[in-house]
Amino acid sequence: MKKVVAASLVLVGIVLIGLFLSCILLPARNLGYVDSAIGSLRILNNGLHEYATAHPLKGFPETLQDLYTSVLIDETLAWGAKNHYKFSYLPEILPVNGSIDRYQIHAQPMDGGNGLYFFTDQSGVIRYKEGAPANQLSSAL
Repeated sequence: MKKVVAASLVLVGIVLIGLFLSCILLPARNLGYVDSAIGSLRILNNGLHEYATAHPLKGFPETLQDLYTSVLIDETLAWGAKNHYKFSYLPEILPVNGSIDRYQIHAQPMDGGNGLYFFTDQSGVIRYKEGAPANQLSSAL
């Protein structure tokens, strides 16, 4: 009987340690996703500006795929998703000459919920909001 009680206490202790560690490690893992999203937005901003410099009459590209074919971003990011974040690229085409001189990028966590959402545009400033989509009025990093 004492062996059963001791084994049960050991098992309960192991479960409690596992729960404690998961409470510590899961937020750290999510912070890794946030860091990756911020890094991806920086890569996108840099790639978009390099593309626009190389194509002065066209301006920014029409799609993220154009950045990939110009070898400015990796294929995963070109498809608009990386490390639990979805990236939406919205170019603004000028009706006068068809060039693209403005863009917006929205980054949202794929699991939704109360995560951090990000926004950036041609200014290069990355903005964030918790629990809802970020925009040009959100807090800057």
